[in-house]
Amino acid sequence: MINRFLDPANVDDVKQLNEILDLYLQGEFQRTNPIYAYKNQVGVVTWIKDTFNKASQNDFIITGQFINGRLEQIFVAYKLEVVWGIKESYWPYWCVGLVYFRETSWATPADKILSIEALSTSFFEAQGYYTGYMVIKAPKGLVNMTDFSKADEYIDKVFTKTIPGLTHNFRVEQIFRSQQDLDSFKFKGLSFILPKSILGPVVLLSFTLKHQYRLCR
Repeated sequence: MINRFLDPANVDDVKQLNEILDLYLQGEFQRTNPIYAYKNQVGVVTWIKDTFNKASQNDFIITGQFINGRLEQIFVAYKLEVVWGIKESYWPYWCVGLVYFRETSWATPADKILSIEALSTSFFEAQGYYTGYMVIKAPKGLVNMTDFSKADEYIDKVFTKTIPGLTHNFRVEQIFRSQQDLDSFKFKGLSFILPKSILGPVVLLSFTLKHQYRLCR
């Protein structure tokens, strides 16, 4: 097993990336209870393929796990200025664009992505980008919550079962229960990383490296 960054100059990397992204889209098309509109995900995949070939590898990375030479997992991540279409670095934020693994029967979600997630996270944090954003399906407990003072505590307990949060603080930035919620989101700087359309509730999360771990870098 090898975990490494994919290289846009490597023909086999590009070929295998296209194959696994097409497999992801096939799964989205066949999904019985989708969260995102299929057309939206086609746009995401098209953008990833195009940006992988054009963006600086310092700003846009795809981490992959290879087993016996076959690409099994991908973790797509990039600085926010990539989606903003600018070259200057104004804010030290990055985004998880897509996580996908070919095999869906592994033991726990954390086991699936931990190794490549750590490689990607460390890459940006080494540059001083300590805060990342991601959009995920909103857990029912969060959607039905009436006391939002407990939202961050809930995410720490529930969401960190997927991505261990020992070194990071997680924060619920926004819950989108409907397309209307999504359309009314007024912060354009972050709207670029949100899906264009949703079929179910999603949540925008941020995760920030705890200060004691920054001192070790």
